[in-house]
Amino acid sequence: MSRTPRTKTPLMTLPQHPGSKNPNREEKDHHYKNFRNRVNKKNNHAYYDNAETPQLLRLKMTGSIFDSVTEILVVYHSFKIKYGNTGIAKEKELGFEAILRTGDDLYYKLTVLKEQYTAKMVEIIEEKK
Repeated sequence: MSRTPRTKTPLMTLPQHPGSKNPNREEKDHHYKNFRNRVNKKNNHAYYDNAETPQLLRLKMTGSIFDSVTEILVVYHSFKIKYGNTGIAKEKELGFEAILRTGDDLYYKLTVLKEQYTAKMVEIIEEKK
């Protein structure tokens, strides 16, 4: 019997730069681009090959008893920007995906959607045979 994967909801901003309560479209785009750049920077850091300490991605999680800031490793070269065709613009950026690894060796797939301004982490469960 397989178990259901855990889901978590990270915010695109950190407590140091929370933004406004009701951000407008420009603020949302700004937060999305900053978050995308942060994830991409951590994704491109080959710490294992360079014998360095890993650069961890700081995320503020919501949806628990209290909000918390955690640090998670972005798996090397797992960052992929998702593009889609719309009637107006071809190859419009829809969001991005990345694979994250927690300290207790769990893997999560981070999916971020630009227009909906949402981020979601879903646990990756490997089937044992």
